Amino acid sequence: MGALGYVMQTPEEEKFLNTKKELQAMLVGMLGGRAAEEIVFDTVTTGASNDIEKATDIIKKMIVEYGMNDEFGLLNLDNLDVKPEVITKEAVKLAKALQEQSLILMKENIDRLRDIAELMKKETLTGEEIRKIAER
Repeated sequence: MGALGYVMQTPEEEKFLNTKKELQAMLVGMLGGRAAEEIVFDTVTTGASNDIEKATDIIKKMIVEYGMNDEFGLLNLDNLDVKPEVITKEAVKLAKALQEQSLILMKENIDRLRDIAELMKKETLTGEEIRKIAER
């Protein structure tokens, strides 16, 4: 069964390094589909499962590998004896904060969100169509 909808991001240039802010912005975007469901439909579906899977992987890497966590700082937790529950607690805390940012963005842009939802009745949206809505 195919996806009901998804966002395919194409980088403008190939990039090998990401800042913490860039990763957080990327995650807010990934969580946007679920946030949109909550706001527009007042429920959630399985539609965001792939985005959630990818976001979970990035969040875990930020905490465990990249040293991008306030609690642990510049440590690679793979090399330490840190209990999985502790990592999970930090991951949940970060995911909730990013989901809240995503919900705020969606609520601030509800008219654009509804316009995009209307356009989604088509099978494919182009970047140009979305840009026109975003520029309003």
